[in-house]
Amino acid sequence: MSAVRAAEEETILLVDSDAVGRALIGDYLRGCGYRVLEAGTIAEAKQALGQQAVDIAVVDVALREESGFELAAWIRTSRPQVRVILTGSVERAASLAGDLCDEGPELMRPFHPQQLLDRIKRLRRR
Repeated sequence: MSAVRAAEEETILLVDSDAVGRALIGDYLRGCGYRVLEAGTIAEAKQALGQQAVDIAVVDVALREESGFELAAWIRTSRPQVRVILTGSVERAASLAGDLCDEGPELMRPFHPQQLLDRIKRLRRR
């Protein structure tokens, strides 16, 4: 099975309150053959997860007025089949992590879209 064909069979949920950044990353991943859903809030993300099958959730730790760590914890509990990639800056991640999560972001901002694609490919091999 080719890499593009494998990608076409997976759905990625991008959760980021930065609409421009979310759209750029979404367009890049669509160009790589993935189905991409976008959400700007935790409520939108939960709605998308309730309506469609999602393979990977890419969650910014610094959602406006909300914590991406909280969403990641909810996904891991409520939708354990969904793999989670956390993104964010070191400073913001450290302040948000607190008692919510022992792990920080896997991708530090700013990151190149290819770095995200490489991380997604590694998850697919698990």
